[in-house]
Amino acid sequence: MPDCIAIGKNCIASAMKELRRLEAVRALNSEQNIKTNADMASHGAALKELQRSGLSCVLYSEESEEAININGGDKLVQIMLDPIDGTVFYLRGEIFFCGIGILMLIRGEPVYSFVGDIASGDIYHCDESKSYKNGRLLKIPERIQGKPIISGWAPYKMRAERLYGGLSGLIEKNYLMFNFGGLLQAAKIADGKYDAWLEVKAASLYEMAGALIAVRAGAVCSTLKGLPLKWVSGNKQTVLVSRNEKIHQDILACFKGADYEQD
Repeated sequence: MPDCIAIGKNCIASAMKELRRLEAVRALNSEQNIKTNADMASHGAALKELQRSGLSCVLYSEESEEAININGGDKLVQIMLDPIDGTVFYLRGEIFFCGIGILMLIRGEPVYSFVGDIASGDIYHCDESKSYKNGRLLKIPERIQGKPIISGWAPYKMRAERLYGGLSGLIEKNYLMFNFGGLLQAAKIADGKYDAWLEVKAASLYEMAGALIAVRAGAVCSTLKGLPLKWVSGNKQTVLVSRNEKIHQDILACFKGADYEQD
C-alpha cells in the first residue's frame, strides 16, 4: 500500500494551497448547510491528489452525494473528507475557526487522520498510535492554566437549547464555553488549546477527523451517552472528546438521560 501518511498530508496541503489561490469566495446555495466555491475547490484539490497518489480507495466527501471510486475503488480503504469545516465563517472571511479534515478507515478501523488549520497552515495528523503537529509529536498536557474550555457549536435554537441547557451548571462554576467547535478545535485538544469538544447533534464521520487525533494524543472519547464511537460510514452519532477522564465525566453527567443519536 502507498504511504498513507504522506498522501493524507499532501491532500491537506494541496487543498489549503488551492484555497489561497481563490480571488473571492461566493455562496453556491442558500441552504442551512451552505456550500461555496471554496468548498468545491478544496474538494477538487484533495480528489486530484488522491488520484495521483495511486492509492485505491473509496472517497466519501461532504461535497459529493455519491461515493467516489479512486484508482480501482478498494472498498477496504475508505476516506472521509470534509473540504471546509466552518464554511459559514469562511464565507465571511473568518478563517481562524476553519479546518479541512480527512479520516482514513482501513478494513473498517480508523487508522489515520489529518486536519489542516486553514488560517495558520498547520497540519495535525495521527498514525495508529500517536499524534503530531507539523511532524512534531503531541501529547496532551496534564496541567493547563485557567478554567477548562469546552468547545461546542450552537448556531440554531435546538442546538443552543441542548448545549447551553446541558452545560449551564458547569459553565456557571468551573468551566468556560466557546461557541464554535468543529474538527479543528477537536484536534487542538491534542496540544492543549481546548479541554473538550462536543457535538449535541448527531454528526457523521466527516466531522470526526479531529477527534481521532485528540484520542491518539491521550484524550477520552465517547458519545454523549457514554458509549464508544462507531466508526462506520453513514453512521451519525453525538460525540464528546475530553482532555482527561474527570472533564469527560463532568460533561457526561450534564447529559445523563439525553438521547440525541437519532437526529
